[in-house]
Amino acid sequence: TKEQTGQFIKLRGENDHLFTGAKNSATVAWRTILEKMGQQGKVTPLQAKKKWDNMKRKYKGQVVGNETEKEDSEPAGRDRKERGTDMRR
Repeated sequence: TKEQTGQFIKLRGENDHLFTGAKNSATVAWRTILEKMGQQGKVTPLQAKKKWDNMKRKYKGQVVGNETEKEDSEPAGRDRKERGTDMRR
């Protein structure tokens, strides 16, 4: 649900210090988050990691997509100036 996703994101941020990069630290961190959500036994730490990775990829895709749209929507006048075909000079 949206509520669970929001809680998931919030808990991941609040527990960022648990993701130290040390061996198995992420597994322990995801397990802690799942326990706080009441999802232990229902969702594995690996599934939580995959969910997080997928959410990050989707978010980054939207951000990159929005930046691309902004670039594509440059005013036509700018294109004419760059090509040297602007008749308003």
